[in-house]
Amino acid sequence: MENNIQKFDRIAALIFADLYRKFPVRSHVCVYTLFDCKESGYWNKGIWYEPEDLANSDREFYVHTVKWLIDSGYVIGTIEHHNDSSITLSMKGLQLLKSVPDSLDSSESLGEQLLSVVNSGAKDSAAQLISKALSYDNLISQVSNFFSSAPQI
Repeated sequence: MENNIQKFDRIAALIFADLYRKFPVRSHVCVYTLFDCKESGYWNKGIWYEPEDLANSDREFYVHTVKWLIDSGYVIGTIEHHNDSSITLSMKGLQLLKSVPDSLDSSESLGEQLLSVVNSGAKDSAAQLISKALSYDNLISQVSNFFSSAPQI
């Protein structure tokens, strides 16, 4: 069973991949897809029904993950509840996904690698990519690369 950090990394990776694919369009990231639900919610006679394979705790976790990504500046937009969001990558989020971290053995950007592993169904690999990307070491690497490549005055 995954802990909250592992679950966050997995869900954040899937959110980042979806937003990178759709950039710059603000969109809704489908919670049912993130949690591999067999069906989506639906209306019947004015009542909204959730699929049985999506737990309340997963819906709440998704909302909290998106709110954290917004509060941390990786995503811009709004989320009211699990089925009502309009989000896209912020400049910070796009820069993160366009980066090629030193810790990754590839010349592809993090976003391209993320799309590749998500499309192949390797959600654990996607979670590991995002975990590394959000780590303190990658942040320091990006800052030092920025200053070392800045023109001298």
